[in-house]
Amino acid sequence: MVCMVWYGLGGQAYCVGDIITFQAVLTAINTASLSPCVGQWRYDVFELYRGAEKVEFSETLSYERVTALDERLYRRFEVSLPQVGETSPFFETFNRFYSDKYQELQGNENLILGNHVSGTVRQHSLTHSITVLYAYTWENTLSVIIEETQSDSRTVSELIVDNFDLNTGRRLTLDDVFTVSDDIYSERILSSIRIPDIANPPILFPPFDDSLENIPMPTSENFLLTPNGLALIYKTNEIASRASGTVILFVDYGDLSDILALNLY
Repeated sequence: MVCMVWYGLGGQAYCVGDIITFQAVLTAINTASLSPCVGQWRYDVFELYRGAEKVEFSETLSYERVTALDERLYRRFEVSLPQVGETSPFFETFNRFYSDKYQELQGNENLILGNHVSGTVRQHSLTHSITVLYAYTWENTLSVIIEETQSDSRTVSELIVDNFDLNTGRRLTLDDVFTVSDDIYSERILSSIRIPDIANPPILFPPFDDSLENIPMPTSENFLLTPNGLALIYKTNEIASRASGTVILFVDYGDLSDILALNLY
């Protein structure tokens, strides 16, 4: 079973999906005549993680700065990343991972502003924020879902997902998820992506013109490990126009059960 979710401008979602997991979404589209799904793409992530335990972080690494780019324009930069107060080898690794990312993001922002002041690269993005949306645990994994938003004349929101092994504290890659090489699991994943068998689907699959053939793997290790399946996340402009926004392709674990390294099926 595969699901595709299409996010339009500003992260608004128009969905065609799994008739079980996404029944509420399909009902909303059918009755709303192509109106955006309630809750936008946050709702779809929530649906994928049904059956998992939601995690709340009591501590965060937070930073916010507003800088004047010129006499009329201001740039707002905001970061909020998770931290855990408990002491254990896992949480020490977890905290260090996000502490390093926090420092890296601040360094990148300083470089951007420095290039703007020097005139090397003029900055027109007025907002850049990286904030935690959700975190879920299930089957000895922890998934941290982060939203990155940048805006100039238009706003683009992306999903960033970090998956961790609760036994080792390691951040998981797709190589950790499968027992075979990347060329083999990539072929299996992509061959499992297909248009769902839905009677009278409310919309086609924009921008793929009713076809999911020749879709590549994402350029970055950005994926969801959910109780309902593996979801690949494609950033804006990666396989579709900017207007299409983020695209999520969802594959059922049953289609990959013989090559899974983790106990996910």
